[in-house]
Parts: sequence; structure tokens; C-alpha cells
Amino acid sequence: MEYMDNGEWLLSYDNIEYGIYSTKFIVKDGKVTGVETRQSDFVEYDGYTWKKE
Repeated sequence: MEYMDNGEWLLSYDNIEYGIYSTKFIVKDGKVTGVETRQSDFVEYDGYTWKKE
């Protein structure tokens, strides 16, 4: 991941076929609580939401 601007990050997978997407961390009360990711549709149509526990 590389920081772009305005809280957005560029997500680049090791396998380029998965795609390159921008993402934002999910922040609540000033703390990161998770992140949503995407990948190419042929890998998975729906994105993933990763939550910190």
C-alpha cells in the first residue's frame, strides 16, 4: 500500500492480475477499526472488509 492523498491508499497486489485499487481505512473515534479491499472481478465479485478486534 502507498499513501496517495486525503486518507486514500493505493492497494497493489503482488499478482498484478488481482488489480490495483484505491482504498481508505475505516476510522472511528480517531482510531483505525478496519479496511475494505477489492480485487479483480474474476477473483471475487465482492470486496472484503477486514475489522480489527
